[in-house]
Amino acid sequence: MGQVFLRNIVRLTKRPSYLIQADTFDVEAGDSWFQALTANRASIEAAIPSVGRVELLNHPDQKLAGTGFLVREDVIATNRHVALAFVSRQGAGFGWLPGAGGQDVRGDINFRAEDGAATNDVHLITDVLHLEADPGPDIALLRVEGVGLQPLKLAVGDPEVGDVVASIGCPWKTPQPTAELEEAMDEIFHGIFDVKRMAPGKVTDVNGQAVVHDCTNLVGSSGSALIDLERGEVVGLDYGSEVENLAVPVTVLADRLSQI
Repeated sequence: MGQVFLRNIVRLTKRPSYLIQADTFDVEAGDSWFQALTANRASIEAAIPSVGRVELLNHPDQKLAGTGFLVREDVIATNRHVALAFVSRQGAGFGWLPGAGGQDVRGDINFRAEDGAATNDVHLITDVLHLEADPGPDIALLRVEGVGLQPLKLAVGDPEVGDVVASIGCPWKTPQPTAELEEAMDEIFHGIFDVKRMAPGKVTDVNGQAVVHDCTNLVGSSGSALIDLERGEVVGLDYGSEVENLAVPVTVLADRLSQI
């Protein structure tokens, strides 16, 4: 899994990506996803508040790291490669990377990372609870404090092929895209990046290592919550793409969470 996240791409089949504002989304009546999203609006909206943008403090040239979501009242799940933007291994433990002006690089999570949001809801990441060693599953579990939101519920088992899902996260614009990808991003994102979005799609494969799905993701979607559309439960932790997007299966995530 080591370098898969570097190829996190938008699907050129043009699956939609809906802006989230005030913990909800708009979908027009003529949209092909209108019926599915309207029927399951309550479960989707229940999941949205507990997903946030992982941001960086004191980093010399980077402001954002990816996405994360609440799995306990004081624990977020994200990817190892997201955490390594500010975390360093120090012997048997962990510390913070050195940053600008002699200060440590630190990470926080902003649960109000929406387009046009008047306020933020930012919480400092205070501790590393689990950082999976490479080449294991791309998982990091990090402690945050004072959140006051409902943790997302993890599904009991992995999803099945054909299940309808949605990826909730904060995609960035892919740097140096091909002309085809640039056109697709213009059509789907309309120049609005780095904020919370919900992208529906379907599970296309499930194996012991990954849940494969065709939701529209970009760099920055790493660490997104892949939820079952009907139940709003987490079925995967997005981490990257090859041809289609990949997520760590929820059973693997639940196992690591049970060990901390």
